[in-house]
Amino acid sequence: MSRARPWSRGIAFTLAIASLAIVSATVVSTPPARAAVVSSSGLRTVSCTQGNFRGEAQIRPTFTGTNSWSGSGNTWHARVESYRITRLNGQSGGNKANADVATHQVSNGTPKYSALKYSPDNLRQDGQWHSLSSQSYTLPIVMLDTSYLEASVRFVFDKSGSDPQCTARVGLPAGGLVDGIVAQRHAVGYTDPIAYCKVDTPGQRCTITKTDTKSSTVEVSAGVSVGWVTGRLTHSWTNSASVSVGCWSQELEAGQSFYAYPTGTRYTFRTATTFFGEALNPTSGTAFEVDGGVACSVITPEQGRALS
Repeated sequence: MSRARPWSRGIAFTLAIASLAIVSATVVSTPPARAAVVSSSGLRTVSCTQGNFRGEAQIRPTFTGTNSWSGSGNTWHARVESYRITRLNGQSGGNKANADVATHQVSNGTPKYSALKYSPDNLRQDGQWHSLSSQSYTLPIVMLDTSYLEASVRFVFDKSGSDPQCTARVGLPAGGLVDGIVAQRHAVGYTDPIAYCKVDTPGQRCTITKTDTKSSTVEVSAGVSVGWVTGRLTHSWTNSASVSVGCWSQELEAGQSFYAYPTGTRYTFRTATTFFGEALNPTSGTAFEVDGGVACSVITPEQGRALS
């Protein structure tokens, strides 16, 4: 029998200006995620018909990941565990049929195909279920770039003359996930002050006048694209913003400090990869998106001494 070709982001005080580093985002690495092996909730049955032949197969897909985000160590495979081929309408034929399996990945809209894994050339066409557990194919994947995975079984039926064939497919949702998003508007960026002054004698006042640029920050797991995360937090992420400070303090005690901070939106969220609708290796993340606003506040003497 013949086979088709396989699928080919003057006053006594000291004034100090906070240092500035202009970057689009800050990435804080965390240790790689633990290995994970997750199987589907059960077998997936696929079928197709060509002429007087009907082919059915039970597929068990499995994801194996040693690093959930990078391409290293991420694989998935589809195993055909059993098949049934039925001849319809009195169709004659032998018992040399095939059920060849392939795995597919759609990455950024572009299909990526594995080669076919050929079955033995002796599959029966008697309308009964038969085991085929040795039939499996493994495909490396990059989860962030993946919109879905697909497993397919190509049946080649056995009859006299040319052999009819058909392909049965099952789609499996997969890829990256950002969920559990909590956004706090008008938050203060205490970790990145614009400027501050410290009063050394009591009864004095501070004045802060400054124009600067502050950048948004993102803290995520190593290997996760910052741009990919921010695109899911908001439709229009602000990488940086110009801020203008004009703040005057009340009379301060010795040792107190007066700070100016950027304001923005603080996000907390979770990132994960998904397979069969199940989140794998979820990891918490945070982000601060500047909005161009300013908040000024007095720091207590104890806090001021800690900052000295």
